[in-house]
Amino acid sequence: KPLKVLVFNAVLYNEDYIKEPDKYLNTLFGNPVCKSDTFSFDHTSYYTPEMGENLKKYFAGYDFFIYPDEIKNLKISSVDLERSFMVDGKRLLNVDPGYVA
Repeated sequence: KPLKVLVFNAVLYNEDYIKEPDKYLNTLFGNPVCKSDTFSFDHTSYYTPEMGENLKKYFAGYDFFIYPDEIKNLKISSVDLERSFMVDGKRLLNVDPGYVA
């Protein structure tokens, strides 16, 4: 079996609707052990039609290890969480889990 890997997330959200994404993400990932500064995500308009104008983004790492083939389960759970924040069929939260070997 391969070695376990460390989980991280790229988190994009609409700050007008979601103030503290970590309090929702911690049910899946736990609390971040390292986190980038939150920054305005305004260098592209790609997500604007779906997610709105006031987009913020950050990266977070967790004290959470998985086998590489388990990342798909985290993505499925992340999509379920994203769907719970949808308004009129549009996401307000985008969670992209990944890992570092």
